[in-house]
Amino acid sequence: MRGTKQSQKMSIKNERFFWNYRISVLDFVFLIFNLGLWNFTLWIFKLNLPAMTRKLFVIVLLLSAANVFAQAPAQQPPPPPPMQERPSAGDYSVIGSPLPDFTFKANDGKLYSRDDFKNNANLFIMLFDPGCSHCQQQTKELEENIEFFKKSKIVLITNSGFGVRLPDFIKDYNTDKYPFTIGIDSTGIIKQICLYQRFPQINIYNKSRKLVKIFVGPVPIDSLKHYIQ
Repeated sequence: MRGTKQSQKMSIKNERFFWNYRISVLDFVFLIFNLGLWNFTLWIFKLNLPAMTRKLFVIVLLLSAANVFAQAPAQQPPPPPPMQERPSAGDYSVIGSPLPDFTFKANDGKLYSRDDFKNNANLFIMLFDPGCSHCQQQTKELEENIEFFKKSKIVLITNSGFGVRLPDFIKDYNTDKYPFTIGIDSTGIIKQICLYQRFPQINIYNKSRKLVKIFVGPVPIDSLKHYIQ
């Protein structure tokens, strides 16, 4: 009888201990991962709690652990390598590489190819977007210094996606009055020689039509003068 009363007092004391500390769900998770599921179970049984309370603890513990694992993100397969933003340019963007064969339709409706620009001077090919302010400013500077380009030829090429802007560009900058050849790429030369960093991009080829220099972004005329003939 006496042992029963002591057992009841111990049980009441343990229950008060538990409810005074009010272990939260976060405490459960913390104990699960730091003590381990087995150690935590042993700790519960060492509290000398009533059998029903111990069973309740174990049930709650197992449900909490199952919930944690259920919410854990599933292991995902490794992501695929990022898409290559810049199309392969082969060897045509390397200094010393030859100018690839190409065809484009100029604003006058004529088709031009690489052979139409043969001479004994350097060739300047500017890749541009007609709506790009830097490209527009570069065009103005070329026009203002056109007297330096006595032999060197200047070709301005845009891609088909920008073609709708080309008529307004030609009109606004009066390019018909200057010895420029302007047109829309039709054979993919832009993909072959463009670095895809900034517009405008100016590629300079020598009289043998080998690449000698690439300028990316706005270029001062003084920098171009070293290559003008």
